[in-house]
Parts: sequence; C-alpha cells; structure tokens
Amino acid sequence: MDKYLEIKNVSKTIKHQRILSDICMQVESGEIIGIKGINGSGKTMLLRAVAGFIRYDGEILLYGKQREALENTNEIGVLIEHQNFLNQFTGKENLELLELLLPCKEEGEIDRVLYSVGLDPNGKRKYGKYSLGMKQRIAIAQAVMYRPKLILLDEPTNGLDEHGMELLEQLFKELKESGSTILVTSHDIDFLKRVSDRCFMMKRGELIDEAQD
Repeated sequence: MDKYLEIKNVSKTIKHQRILSDICMQVESGEIIGIKGINGSGKTMLLRAVAGFIRYDGEILLYGKQREALENTNEIGVLIEHQNFLNQFTGKENLELLELLLPCKEEGEIDRVLYSVGLDPNGKRKYGKYSLGMKQRIAIAQAVMYRPKLILLDEPTNGLDEHGMELLEQLFKELKESGSTILVTSHDIDFLKRVSDRCFMMKRGELIDEAQD
C-alpha cells in the first residue's frame, strides 16, 4: 500500500488551551483508522484539521502535498458535527443539489448511496421531517457519495439502530475494497474494533497508538 496521509506535529491552541498536541500519524492508502476518546479529548478537532476547516501548527500532507495546496478538494468526504441540509427538500433532492458542485457525475450514484445507508431514493419525506437516525444516514451518504479517496467520519454511529449499524459496517467494507482511506471517531469501541485496521486513543489532545500502548 502507498502512504496516503501524513500528519506531522500538528497542534492547535484556542484561548491559551492546547486542544491538539504534536499529533503525528502516517496512514496507508485504503486503511481504516479508528479514533476513540471522551468528549473534549480532541478527536473532532483532529478531523477538522485534516478536513481543512481550521488553522493549525504543523503539516498535513496528502500524497506528499500540503493539504492547503490541493486543488481538488472533492476527493475528501466529510461528516463532522452538524450537516446543513435543506428542510424543504427530500434526502435525494439534497444530494442532487450537492452533486451539482462535483466536476463529474455518474447516473445512478445517488440512488446507490441512498440504498447503501438504508434510505429509499423514491421517498417523499422532506428532510425537515426526518428522524434522528434518518438524518444521520443521509449525512453519511453525502460523505461517501462517489467514494472519495479520503473519508472523515465523526461519530457516524450516533442515532443509528441495529440495522443501520449493520449497513454502516457493510459500507465500510465496500469503501475499503474500493480503495477509500477512512478516519472514523466513535464512542462505540466495539464498532471501531470491528471496522478499523488500527485504533488510536485521544487523551487531552494527545494521540496514542493502541498497538504501542
């Protein structure tokens, strides 16, 4: 496998408080990396840094290129915190609007990704009427649509029932087979162990490799 993602001495300080402390990680192409930790440990902030949502000290490289220098950000799929979907449209209509921003289109992709998370592409319910679990499923769908090379998922199991969890695990297998690299955070330690190639623990802004702990 090729080295895809490199995080080099990444730190983040907010109001004199150290949120991330000299984070270092190397991720191979096609790897699934699980990150666990309590609220406030820094795991969401780390994903925000990799996604390019915040400024930080240190370096983040994708295929050896500075994260900030990438021209094609469509190769990154993100589910971090709250998603801004339009209440007056169905899930499929929301994804169709997002698809307009992509340089390439593929017939049937939206239907495929909706089925993969357990949503009916022909459903008429508007997003504003979605249950918590349905909102989580559509958020996952938008992050993995067109199988981005890098996928960042923050607590994707939140709000999912047993069937939703089964579909999510199957989706992880399919994404890995297609070559996607995934960073996923979760409070569900058993889930992370099932889907991840390697697991890390975040504690007070520090990243600990469990294989070396």
